[in-house]
Amino acid sequence: MPEALGYDKLSLKKDSFIEEYGKIIQIAIKELRGCYNSLIDRIERRLIDGLGLESEEYAVYSEDIRNKLSNVKSYLLTDKQKEFLNHAVLRFDSRTEWYQSICYAAIDQPLEELKDEQEEQLVDELLYLFRECEKYYDISKIADRTNKDDKIFAFEMVSNKGDRIKNQTFVLTPKEEKKAKEMEKRFRKSFREIQIQTSVHCCIYYKRN
Repeated sequence: MPEALGYDKLSLKKDSFIEEYGKIIQIAIKELRGCYNSLIDRIERRLIDGLGLESEEYAVYSEDIRNKLSNVKSYLLTDKQKEFLNHAVLRFDSRTEWYQSICYAAIDQPLEELKDEQEEQLVDELLYLFRECEKYYDISKIADRTNKDDKIFAFEMVSNKGDRIKNQTFVLTPKEEKKAKEMEKRFRKSFREIQIQTSVHCCIYYKRN
């Protein structure tokens, strides 16, 4: 590496080289740390905006996330979501360590090995996983006060502008589900009758013309 920086073999033997080369390495390390911190800053900004976090302080929003997602019924999640949830609710005093943890869970790759072209993919995956966990948080919250036979649904609406509407949930009881199926049968029957009538009218029209 010294040769790549323009030092010849004679220079490597001089005492002054060690000091100068050490300074170069320190500057390089400082610049790398700055780039790494900037990456985490960008990811953090996207999460705060994308998830609508109320605070921009790591200590505050990480605690809010932990308190919320700790109540998710993990048996509802896929293996990937469970792994991510476990990382998301871990307590880290260091912001850097928490982001390293959740990013690794999201893409199975150390954050420090992330390539520039992977950054967008990483952020999208983080937002997706957090939102999925939020959906199951809403379902888990309602499940604690409903009948075990009830079905709970959660929906999220987004626009082509990136606007995101808060998750909406509703409960479908067995009685309501039965009514819905009966209504569906009546609708299908009526629709078939309309199709038949339309076909008959078309045939009559073409015969007359």
